[in-house]
Amino acid sequence: MTLHGWELRPGTLVTPAIALVHRRPSLYPDPLRFDPDRFLSFKPAAWEWLPFGGGLRRCIGAAFAMYEMKMVLAAILSRVEMRLATDDVRVVRRSITLTPSGGLPIVVQRAA
Repeated sequence: MTLHGWELRPGTLVTPAIALVHRRPSLYPDPLRFDPDRFLSFKPAAWEWLPFGGGLRRCIGAAFAMYEMKMVLAAILSRVEMRLATDDVRVVRRSITLTPSGGLPIVVQRAA
């Protein structure tokens, strides 16, 4: 099989590069900056944001996880203010995704 000019032999493993999709400047201006608000101006297509994989192997619990996340975040964020405890966050690869190496330390305070 030839894929975008690359000849793939039988048995070649091909996987999506989720981190590259999420860091693509043509989709996300300033893609390395943490900016949850970037999703307020548009709804990404299925191939532009892949937190649960895609295609036939998409996570079966994706819809419930998104609903649950919205409910939990709404309950928490209505009561507290959060900020990063440090600007020194090291990103590491875990399987096919990226994650903070030692978790993501935050400071939580009651909302004003």
